Amino acid sequence: MEELRIGSKTLSLSWFTGKVVGTTKNLETKVHGGGGGGYSSQGTGYTAPVTITSTTTVHDQLFLIDPSGKECSFQLQNFDLACRESHDVTVLWAAKKGKKNGYNVLVYNHTVNKAAYQQSSLSRLLKPWKLPYWIGALAVIYGATGLAVRQIQSHTTFTPGRVLLLWFAAIVVPMVIYRSLTNARVKQFMSSINYRDLLASST
Repeated sequence: MEELRIGSKTLSLSWFTGKVVGTTKNLETKVHGGGGGGYSSQGTGYTAPVTITSTTTVHDQLFLIDPSGKECSFQLQNFDLACRESHDVTVLWAAKKGKKNGYNVLVYNHTVNKAAYQQSSLSRLLKPWKLPYWIGALAVIYGATGLAVRQIQSHTTFTPGRVLLLWFAAIVVPMVIYRSLTNARVKQFMSSINYRDLLASST
């Protein structure tokens, strides 16, 4: 097991590399519906529109065997792998340092030089601490509210548009920065993985 530091996060990494000896793929689609209904009274009323959405999950089952003859199976979700028997593949697992619960975050096909990774799992592992962002947002909201109160008390021209703009910025800007930083950490993680070393470590 190795460690990798990305920003303020340290991840524990482990992986298994071997030849594919079996693989299956299944698609699971769930349909969600809502809306409809309404009321009618004396010939008038309304009917709420019906909304239907669906989500599809790709399930890959992968069997790998390494040069020593050890075989491992992996059940993966939403990687949508493109591989077949005899391909050399690495499955990489990551967890926060000191934690036992982690995720399969990366599958690399050495034969075709193609990587598939789990954006959502990596984001959960690498996302920054939220508290400083919300403290900053609350400070801006508090300051904007104080400005509005002082304007009202001093009978000066009250500018609600400016106050609302500050409130909006206090909520949206931290969210944008938080998401951008998380995505940047995911990209840094991907660029930090040496795929040749993963393959060499299995020989």
